[in-house]
Amino acid sequence: MKNAFEVTKEKYGVPEKVDGLKLKFSFDITNPYDRDMQMPFPEYFEITADEFKGLDDYIYSKQCHCYISNEKEITDQKGNPLSSFSKYTDVSIGRELLVDFKAKETRHIVINFEKPFPENIKTITIIGFNSHFRKEADYNALSEDEKEIYLADDNSNYALKIDIKTKKVIDIREQ
Repeated sequence: MKNAFEVTKEKYGVPEKVDGLKLKFSFDITNPYDRDMQMPFPEYFEITADEFKGLDDYIYSKQCHCYISNEKEITDQKGNPLSSFSKYTDVSIGRELLVDFKAKETRHIVINFEKPFPENIKTITIIGFNSHFRKEADYNALSEDEKEIYLADDNSNYALKIDIKTKKVIDIREQ
């Protein structure tokens, strides 16, 4: 995107126009079983970079203490939206989005972030891959040790730091 941003490189410098980039990434998920299965699927993906601070339309996230964009479209390889091949559980609290998989089926998922960012940004961080899901249990039936482990078991997210030029993951951390 030509001249999408005005960036000030020094405190009282005149803003310069820079081009913008959009991020699109994809990955495959395979059902390893010989039977149909449902997989909990993360639907909230965000991107961040230190340079997002001060840019219009990027919001501050209290969770990561950073500026993010979460405007994205999630589709399969055919362009079908996530809603066409997923559904929510019926549980009112802690609802999960589930994706149906046939036996041994592989799905190609595409995440397309729609908001551009300045092309001079060298790395971008993608947040949203669940590192684990809390095991459901009757809290009152747990031993004291089990309660401590249960309470420490948060739903955390992985953050993948990507080098824009090489298009490679250069760091993974828990958010």
